[in-house]
Amino acid sequence: MNTFVRALICATVPLAPVTALAGGGDAPLPLGYATFEEAVAHFDLDECPAALAGPERFCRVTLNHGDIHVFAFAEAGDQPLVALRSYPGSALPAALAGLIGD
Repeated sequence: MNTFVRALICATVPLAPVTALAGGGDAPLPLGYATFEEAVAHFDLDECPAALAGPERFCRVTLNHGDIHVFAFAEAGDQPLVALRSYPGSALPAALAGLIGD
């Protein structure tokens, strides 16, 4: 077995458990709110932005890499992630001005 083949095998073996967890890569794993809440630093929103609003949804926001990310979750069942929208960080001052006032 040449060095390239050996390196290729060694590089792919550690990925096998991850691929198995993901169902072989055929189907995405859903992100439920319980997992999100534990793993992601976020702020609760009283209501979802218009672009993400929908019946029986709630939204959370994160600030990451200078951008604003809004996650929408279903209220029912395991509360899966149903939508995600990112906004440029430059939009933050205008959004805060509407909340804070003069």
